[in-house]
Amino acid sequence: MIFGMTISIIMTGMGIVALAGIVVRNGILLVEFADRLKEQRVKTRQAIIQAGLTRITPVVLTATATILGLYPVSYWDEYKFCNITDRFKSSLHFGGDNVMFFGPLSWTIIFGLSLQHSLHWC
Repeated sequence: MIFGMTISIIMTGMGIVALAGIVVRNGILLVEFADRLKEQRVKTRQAIIQAGLTRITPVVLTATATILGLYPVSYWDEYKFCNITDRFKSSLHFGGDNVMFFGPLSWTIIFGLSLQHSLHWC
């Protein structure tokens, strides 16, 4: 509603479920690494700090790759890169009819992961 986008209940709901799975997996990775450090007799506070410092890079890189991968699926305008060569009439399409179906799902995941990124850096 803030960005004036339409909401599809089904696809937005699926996006929320997918986003919850991604965020929970990222949290499990951090907690599991901290638990392994605690088994090595590292103090709890130091284990949490070290786990955060060590595992934040893979979490951020995975989320960034997901955001960049979903962006072409979520883009609302249709761009046609037509006539790369006039002979073959080849074209490359981004957007179109699939955006109406998959757009709400992908924007839900993109906004959620972006919010997760901003919370990690605070």
